[in-house]
Amino acid sequence: MPPEAICGGFFTPVDRALQSKMNIRPAVFWTLLAISVTVVWGYFSSRLILNIGRMKDIVTPANLRVPSENVSFYSGKRKLAGWYVPSDDKNSRSTVIVCHGWGASKGDVLPSTIFLRARHNLFYFDFTAHGESSGRKVSMGKYESEDILAAVGYLAAERPASSKKIGVWGFSMGASAAITAAAGDGGRIAAVAAESPFYSYDEITSHYARRFLKVPDFPFAALARLVVRIRLCHNPENYSPRLSVGKISPRPFLVIAAAGDENIPVSSTKKLFDAAGEPKSLKIFDSHGHGAAHVEHPEEYRKLLGDFFGAHLRPSLSARPKAVIK
Repeated sequence: MPPEAICGGFFTPVDRALQSKMNIRPAVFWTLLAISVTVVWGYFSSRLILNIGRMKDIVTPANLRVPSENVSFYSGKRKLAGWYVPSDDKNSRSTVIVCHGWGASKGDVLPSTIFLRARHNLFYFDFTAHGESSGRKVSMGKYESEDILAAVGYLAAERPASSKKIGVWGFSMGASAAITAAAGDGGRIAAVAAESPFYSYDEITSHYARRFLKVPDFPFAALARLVVRIRLCHNPENYSPRLSVGKISPRPFLVIAAAGDENIPVSSTKKLFDAAGEPKSLKIFDSHGHGAAHVEHPEEYRKLLGDFFGAHLRPSLSARPKAVIK
């Protein structure tokens, strides 16, 4: 029986309005709470992607007693910091650009690649919003590929004699950015070695949400990607290596993966390899961590990279890689 009947119809229009408001308030509260939680999650999850923080260089050429020069160059308006490490071979005319991963710095990839200086000059740098470089946001593709192209331009302009041939080695995000950069560099990059690259931005953010945050892609990762697009004013998926890997051909392309990599599953890396043109080669190490191949299989790892760049950055050699899958 309605309250009006019990109280003899003594409810006034004002009473009825108040009762209606009381009924609406819980719905409004829960709606506002849901919107607030959505906004907070979207913002802070986007920060995990765009504002990962800056890693300091724990290892430097000086620590390893290796000669080097501190350099700086510009990628658009962003000032980037780097090291130029001359080769032990004084007659070397090739340079390998070394690209670190997401949230890392140039020093992070120094121990795994410094052996290449036996035959090549090496160029390390911090991506935008990493290490000692300027910038406030990581872009997972756009800025990073622009940074690599800026490094290529710096070498061509400032060190042309020692950079007649330029190769790129990248790890994780750096590997994915190297693929995107090589696809649009006009052929200046002669060879690309990509260790643990991801197939696409959308796929890897979905994987991280499920694997590490224990939340489903929808709505959580999807919302994070939406806020990232808004904050960057572009969609990182448009710079995913899956869209550009086919353009590396006919230049040689080496892909390295770890069978036990939980950060970037080997299935993702294999999909990228399958989408690439020839000549290409794939090596899957029986290692258990992201970037662990050079630690668990040091001799095999060094031979693989040394032979690859030795063959394709030396004008006198023209050997093509053979596809090797383990």
